[in-house]
Amino acid sequence: MNLNVELSTPEKVGDLVNLIVESGGELKMIRCIPNPQECSVSVSVIDLRAGEDMINTLLNRGFAVKVMEELRR
Repeated sequence: MNLNVELSTPEKVGDLVNLIVESGGELKMIRCIPNPQECSVSVSVIDLRAGEDMINTLLNRGFAVKVMEELRR
């Protein structure tokens, strides 16, 4: 599962990275545009269940999450 997380400010990157690591995700890319209102983080999660748990955790913490790709076997 590949996720894109939009941040309201770049200062939230540290909180997001900690949540990703604690949830077992893999951080793929952090992209912050010079405009401080635009920052997005790409995350990969190998296990579908872990991905769903991560989405719920991020949403509960106020992050905007979009599923970019969901692979099922």
